[in-house]
Amino acid sequence: MGKKETLLLITLVIFVLTPVFAQEESVTVGSADDWSGLATSRNVTTKTGYRGGKDLVLRDGEYDVTPTTDLLIHFNSASLSDMGGNYLLQGDGPAVTSAHARLGGGAAVYDGAHPPTVITAGPGAFFAPNSLHGSFSLEFWLYPVTMAEGETVFCWNGARASGSLLATQQFQIYVTDRRLSFLFHDFFMHPSGKPFDTSLTGKNRLIPRQWSHHLIRFDAESGLLEYTRDGVVEAISYVTESGHEDGTVLLPYIGEGSQPYVTIGGGFTGLMDELRLSTRFVIDPFLFTTSNEPGQAVSTPVDLRYPGTRVSRIQAVYETPGDTDITFFYRIANQKAAPGSLDAPWTPFVPGRELDPQPAGRFLQLRADLLPDGRQEVSPRLSQMTVTYLPDLPPAPPARVMAVGGDGSVTLHWAAVPENDIVGYRVYYGSKPGRYFGTDAIQGASPVDVGKVNEITIDGLTNGRLYYFSVASYDASGISPQTVLSSEVSARPRGMSR
Repeated sequence: MGKKETLLLITLVIFVLTPVFAQEESVTVGSADDWSGLATSRNVTTKTGYRGGKDLVLRDGEYDVTPTTDLLIHFNSASLSDMGGNYLLQGDGPAVTSAHARLGGGAAVYDGAHPPTVITAGPGAFFAPNSLHGSFSLEFWLYPVTMAEGETVFCWNGARASGSLLATQQFQIYVTDRRLSFLFHDFFMHPSGKPFDTSLTGKNRLIPRQWSHHLIRFDAESGLLEYTRDGVVEAISYVTESGHEDGTVLLPYIGEGSQPYVTIGGGFTGLMDELRLSTRFVIDPFLFTTSNEPGQAVSTPVDLRYPGTRVSRIQAVYETPGDTDITFFYRIANQKAAPGSLDAPWTPFVPGRELDPQPAGRFLQLRADLLPDGRQEVSPRLSQMTVTYLPDLPPAPPARVMAVGGDGSVTLHWAAVPENDIVGYRVYYGSKPGRYFGTDAIQGASPVDVGKVNEITIDGLTNGRLYYFSVASYDASGISPQTVLSSEVSARPRGMSR
């Protein structure tokens, strides 16, 4: 059997049907398949939501890697990684919770009873030994629980040459009197080589079991060292020889005798999220939950099977807390313009409302635009979209098909199909039952489009050979893979042999 024969046997349904009336059907996209059927998406992600499935939400305001990113850890999974690519995790990472994450899919859990997170600086990293730096900023989100005296959030220990000896260095962030303190022991290089210490302590106490953003930043131009909490300045000093705005600025130096290790969460009890070290003075830390940019999700084209299928309504399960919103669109066509797209304009719709007029076509594409509010603390959530449609089923095949052999021909007759939108009929023929691959007829190879008639003589056939016939009707939608054929009839042309 050839490829053409196989294809036709698969696509042609050969049996007799009484007229079938279409009933409404539906198809759902979204949480049922975790939104895996998206053609394109922008600034959106998924989170657990409706009935345990995945809801589509605006992407959290997690940082992206930029040219000034030295270290970036999102804490979204237990297998930690530095998005900046400059540091490697040593040993096991901390436990991660998704239930109380500040941003993204998770936050690190530190309880004081387990080893801290240790990362190793690679070549070119800020904490690589024997490196001199300019401006920098270290920021993170913190969710303290006990706030015990001396709890260490972040620590680097190093050493630099001081004559024939090694002088210790340290950059430590720890809890003191329920406030966050920053200690820089010989971290900034004094021109004379003598030790130089400076420290900052926040003026407001930490609030237990509440997220807050912390930023320590240094400006190499002015020597300003500044600590902000939730965007508000809590402490400042100047890393200069004079200790004031004037004077020579001292720069951060990672000593040549240092080990390239940074410890995170040592002895701390609580959660941490979105840790970033930048080689610039960050003046615009992101203090919100969601991006201020709209999000968009476009489904792959949904195949409604028949060109004339009519869509009656599109429903959606969604939430728009605060001043957020979601706008919905569809487009419909009979053919795909390219994989994942249709060549048709977008039309807005209101979920659940009957579409008037009802659009018709075989392929339907859906689009949702997720819109943030001004506070950027909540996101709209889209769980699923359900399309209800009325299939344009192929018309019933003609009944009472009869075949009579003639001289080199067979005359076929059938009862007209009583449907108003019938456009014509196609005659299938061949020399074997159910295999309509004939090529003998003057009218052409099988199938023969005979137009809107109910009698036709197929000429050019071989006398004495038994031929098999079936007839299909079609409407304006044309012949589809689901086209139904009439009952099979056979006839043998009779006449003088040629």
